[in-house]
Amino acid sequence: MTDPSEHYQRAAGSPLPGDDDPTPLTRRHLQKAEAILTAYLDGDDMWAEALPDVANLLKAGHMHELVDGGHVRGIPTIDEAAAKLDTWPWPAPTR
Repeated sequence: MTDPSEHYQRAAGSPLPGDDDPTPLTRRHLQKAEAILTAYLDGDDMWAEALPDVANLLKAGHMHELVDGGHVRGIPTIDEAAAKLDTWPWPAPTR
């Protein structure tokens, strides 16, 4: 019998049409998302509250065509997710 987690891993890792298409996320928003993730991973727990906004930006980026086409609900547009991320200050550089 196949382990369900193995089946999921194979299915999730299989390429889908459009997987290699670029997304319209700006470099600035990607850099800010990375800075917030890095600050949190470096032990600054203050950034835990920003993680859902980082996740929403990434989700909006990979689902933008479905969101823009009205095929899914409950996921912000890239502009909405980027605006929410912009409410957070930039993390101070470490080191």
